[in-house]
Amino acid sequence: MAPCATPSSRIEGLALGHGYTRLILPGQGFAHVAYFKPGSRGYVLHVYIEHDGTPWATLTTPAADPTPSHPLALELMAQDDAPALYLGRPCYFGAARESPCEPI
Repeated sequence: MAPCATPSSRIEGLALGHGYTRLILPGQGFAHVAYFKPGSRGYVLHVYIEHDGTPWATLTTPAADPTPSHPLALELMAQDDAPALYLGRPCYFGAARESPCEPI
């Protein structure tokens, strides 16, 4: 991915590059972006939730895209042979500008 890509687009590229399926899961008031892989062993679904990322651009200004720039949980999921779901937090993975999220 290009160095100027957003954190959301970098994660999208990494996830799709691993062959994961992108999902939009409706939550209570929010839609969650998730990536799923069926895995090659087991029937227990492993769920990975990424760290906080960068929710604030400054002490008083919310980030336009709070998605983590280094997706550690996605990297861990890539090493897991079980069925797995990489679940995004509300307003992350490109959804920061969608209602009810209002970063600015």
